[in-house]
Amino acid sequence: MSINEILDQLKATDDQLRKAGVDDVAKHRLKGLIIDLETELVMHSFDPLRDISAMTVVDVSKLPELRAELKAVIADEQRRTQLVTNITNIAKNALKAVGVALPI
Repeated sequence: MSINEILDQLKATDDQLRKAGVDDVAKHRLKGLIIDLETELVMHSFDPLRDISAMTVVDVSKLPELRAELKAVIADEQRRTQLVTNITNIAKNALKAVGVALPI
């Protein structure tokens, strides 16, 4: 049985006692128990440390290596872009030399 099911049963019992007109110390204790249980449920749902044991630790030891790889990839891409730009410029100049009108 879950906490929510227990809470629902306690509330149902409290409602039955209220409808029956019972107003004694036991009913007040039941009401206090319901309020305490609701408060605990709310507090537990916002506990930031509740699931800390299930968290995995991030391995940052490989970050320098990955950073170096990323720099190499960026440098390769820059060289590729420069090569494509050079080829495009050569092709434009060749087309102009033979008299082909180019759009912008």
